[in-house]
Amino acid sequence: MNITLGKIVGVFGVRGWVKVFSETRPMEQIFKYSPWTLEHNGSVVEINVLDGRVQGKGLVASLDGVTDCDVARGLIDAEISIPQQDMPAAGIDEYYWSQLTGLRVENIQGLDLGLVTGFFETG
Repeated sequence: MNITLGKIVGVFGVRGWVKVFSETRPMEQIFKYSPWTLEHNGSVVEINVLDGRVQGKGLVASLDGVTDCDVARGLIDAEISIPQQDMPAAGIDEYYWSQLTGLRVENIQGLDLGLVTGFFETG
């Protein structure tokens, strides 16, 4: 099982750098993991991160084999993940969002409230 770390959201410059949205905290923690598994349009590829940095309010990365903006553009919307075993263990009473996705939710009276389909951060 893979853990989603973020997404490629754009192109940065003409040398193949990509803009990255990170779900890690702090956001630049995403660069501590390599290789990344990229899933995009039904294809899955493993790719090494050559360099990464904070750029303005976001992140940019240089990926192995991505040397121009046309190749980088083809990666926009690719989901970034890594194998779960490469993540540090969650603390006591802590969970990764991916561990909760797909679970049933009920209130304290046992009334079924539905299925966890995803999360979004609000602050």
